[in-house]
Amino acid sequence: MNIWVIAEQQELALELTGAARTLAGAEGEVTAILMGTEAQAQKAVKSGADKVLYIEQTTTLENYAGSLAEEIKTAKPKIIGATRRGKDLAAKIAAILGVGCATDGKNIEFTAEG
Repeated sequence: MNIWVIAEQQELALELTGAARTLAGAEGEVTAILMGTEAQAQKAVKSGADKVLYIEQTTTLENYAGSLAEEIKTAKPKIIGATRRGKDLAAKIAAILGVGCATDGKNIEFTAEG
């Protein structure tokens, strides 16, 4: 299972990356997409990310919705992250892809069907 963490807040990114690592298990892949610096990206690797993409803080995640949607078509990840901006980004990506979007979940489980 591929899980992507998308977050613009460093502390939240590290927390979600650790949770994503647990959900993905040994066979899954965790990708963290962060606003910040290369040094902050390295912290995400230490907390469980297999890959980290970081976006310089001079722009916004929302400006990358189209590019992220294209990557999602290929990787088919599950997405985690629910800041106010993250919810907006998730909704934009879902609209581009024509798929559903659920936010504000309190618990997440995956079944064998995904």
